[in-house]
Amino acid sequence: AGRSCKAESNAIYLTPGNMAYCVGMQDGSFPDMGGHIEKEMGGLWANPIKICDGFEFSVVLNSKRSVLSVADEYTTFPYGNKFTYPNVAPGLEIERLQFIPDDESGMIVTYTLNNRSDSELALKADFSIRFDLRPSWYSEPKGYHDSHDCLVDTGFDSSVAARDLDSGWSAVCISSHESYPVEYAPAGLETAGLGCTATLESNLVIPSHGSMTLHFAISGSE
Repeated sequence: AGRSCKAESNAIYLTPGNMAYCVGMQDGSFPDMGGHIEKEMGGLWANPIKICDGFEFSVVLNSKRSVLSVADEYTTFPYGNKFTYPNVAPGLEIERLQFIPDDESGMIVTYTLNNRSDSELALKADFSIRFDLRPSWYSEPKGYHDSHDCLVDTGFDSSVAARDLDSGWSAVCISSHESYPVEYAPAGLETAGLGCTATLESNLVIPSHGSMTLHFAISGSE
């Protein structure tokens, strides 16, 4: 069973794991936050490095883009977190569920798109991630340092990846659905730091009163 509440922009949540953890706000956003490393303590971490500052999901329906910027409801489960977006677009409701598998340096993010209308919905779905590979606050005194990240070719379909130019740390995001990289960098992911943004786009058709689920796996190197 989970515990639900109204999603708040000033309330922090944690998605915990024994190899990684994610910190953000209960409305689903990833603002710059924190003190150990100023503005850098949010996002997905797999100590001794950070993987990403955050991510964002949006859909393009009838030439209009709708961004999942503010969730209506937040739910904490023993194994993860859920964010509910009831009115993304006419007839479209979306739920985001995320958890961190045991013994893995990464996270699974799932979006379930529910079509509440009497007709099918043909849309584009964009998952954008702000990679930010950098050392954790207790790693910097040990000689680790941050440098600019760049996007790299994974050699695989439905995936994007980044690498820190100096250290060689890397991270990858893989989609369960057929998708392709596009040049879309949402303003909501313009964060502090030396990271870079990548977007995977999928073409979807959701039947009337049907649903479709997309899975995204985000992982980082040791």
